[in-house]
Amino acid sequence: MNSYPSKGVGDSYFNVVISANAPPQFTASLQTPHTVTKTRLPSSWAYPWPARTDAENNVITLSANVGAATFFTYTQAQLGIADLSSTSVIQGVYTISVTLSDSFSSSATQSVTIYIQEEACVLNGIAQIVVPSITSRVNYAANTHALSTTTECGPAVFALDKSFSWLSMTQVGPNFVITVNPTANTDAGIYTIALRTSLTTYPQVNVPDSTFTVTILASTPPMFTSEIPMELRIVKPQTATPWSFTLPNMIDAENDPITFRSDLGGASFVKIS
Repeated sequence: MNSYPSKGVGDSYFNVVISANAPPQFTASLQTPHTVTKTRLPSSWAYPWPARTDAENNVITLSANVGAATFFTYTQAQLGIADLSSTSVIQGVYTISVTLSDSFSSSATQSVTIYIQEEACVLNGIAQIVVPSITSRVNYAANTHALSTTTECGPAVFALDKSFSWLSMTQVGPNFVITVNPTANTDAGIYTIALRTSLTTYPQVNVPDSTFTVTILASTPPMFTSEIPMELRIVKPQTATPWSFTLPNMIDAENDPITFRSDLGGASFVKIS
């Protein structure tokens, strides 16, 4: 003491506590995983980051490591994908590291897992289109089968894998119509036809062919409903007397027009009507 230099005074001690700078933190855990479905039309996806806090009230900076998945973008506000319809967005599982740091280089890292999946139509396609077997007879009424162009994955377009003069497929309103109309006995037989389908909305989806059978029966000849006698004996009378014989009815299995021809073998006195 200046006034009493001969008087001794004991030392006074105090503690200094230095705390390490604490890294910034999210106020809530990051939501993970996320399942994101690709879209056919342009569409975006975003995940807003939770709020952040820093014990020392330092400025917080967020950074994210997206690796090779450069279709992911991030800002200080959110993680996002600009266009889910883009071909650059590839199906798979992605883990993104998210780091919070402050102005004193303190940092904390969490990760977010994101599953990118294709649309159900791309993954599963459509249910198989069933075409029933078709049986047709030459020169009989044409057989048809209609196919709706409406599927669970949008409009469909159809084509046949084989071409025959008796086989056609045309679009009639909302349907495609398969027509089988054979006109010659040389068309008779059993044929296996494949129906090929493509989806207008999802041209990249491979739809398996649907096969069906076409059976063509030959036209049968017309016939009499009963047999005609092989021989008719006529006694020539002394006076002019007419004679007639009524032919049995004629039928055709396909209901085709019947034409009757006869060979009288020179018997010009015989008339057929």
